[in-house]
Amino acid sequence: MRFRAIAAVAALCLLAVGCGGKNEAKPTPTTHEKYVPVVPEKISEGTGACALLTQGEVAAAVGLPANPGDGIQSEGGGSCHWSLRGSGAQSVNLVTLTPGGSPYEQTLSTAPKPIEPLSGVGDHAFIATDTVWAFKGPRVIAVQVNLGQPLSVRKQYATTLAQAAIARA
Repeated sequence: MRFRAIAAVAALCLLAVGCGGKNEAKPTPTTHEKYVPVVPEKISEGTGACALLTQGEVAAAVGLPANPGDGIQSEGGGSCHWSLRGSGAQSVNLVTLTPGGSPYEQTLSTAPKPIEPLSGVGDHAFIATDTVWAFKGPRVIAVQVNLGQPLSVRKQYATTLAQAAIARA
C-alpha cells in the first residue's frame, strides 16, 4: 500500500514535468499519433535501480535478513523491492526517476505533508511520512521501509539506505 503511494507521487512528478514547459506544435484532431507500448524491463539485484543498494546493505540497515532485490526499469526510471524475511509483508522499496525540469521543487509540492528537511543526503532531501526523497542532479530517489516498527525507526532506516543509494546515483 505504501509502495503504491510512492509510485503515485512519482507518477505525479513525471506528469508535472511532462505537461509543463515548451509550446510545441500539437497534432490536429484528425491526426493520430501511433501508440507504442512501453514494456518495462524486469531487473534483479545489481542492475538498474537494484544496483543502488545491495541485499547486504538492506539487511544491515533494518536488522533483518533480506531477499535479493527485484524490480522493473524503463526509460524514465525504475524501482526495486527487497522483501524482508520475518512475519508479515515487510519490505524496503526504492524508486528512481530522472524526470528533467526541477524535480526537487516539483516533488516537494506534491509530496504528502508534513515534510521534514533532511541534510547530508544528496543535493537536497526530505522525509514525507515514512519515505525519504533524495535528489542528486536530475535524479530523484525515494526509499521507503515497511516494517512493524515505530515511524521514527523506519525514517532512520530509510535515511541510512537513501544515503547509500544516492552515493551510487
